[in-house]
Amino acid sequence: MTQSNQADLLNTVWEMTQAIEASARSGDWIEAARITETRSPLLMSLQADQPASALDLIRRIQIADTAVVRAAHEHHAHLSSQYKRSMEGVNAANHYQRMGSGFALSRSGTASA
Repeated sequence: MTQSNQADLLNTVWEMTQAIEASARSGDWIEAARITETRSPLLMSLQADQPASALDLIRRIQIADTAVVRAAHEHHAHLSSQYKRSMEGVNAANHYQRMGSGFALSRSGTASA
């Protein structure tokens, strides 16, 4: 592949990286994953021998990827925390219902005796 083709490929990878960042910022993780899957083979097809300007752009891509991964981990932690709180609420409601139905049964047993 020629240097020109490599430069075009790298620019395409950079544009896709920016689209991944935008999707992550908007919380569209499915779209971010879709673009990442599309971008991966392009990224892997970059040649190792790159000019300094290309290496700078590759570093920017790495920094952007690191930021997206960090945001994904933070979002996952937030969702996990929300899920835990929701499940605690469901368990509390179930406990309340069990206690209430037990109370109603004991009251109905007393009334008929």
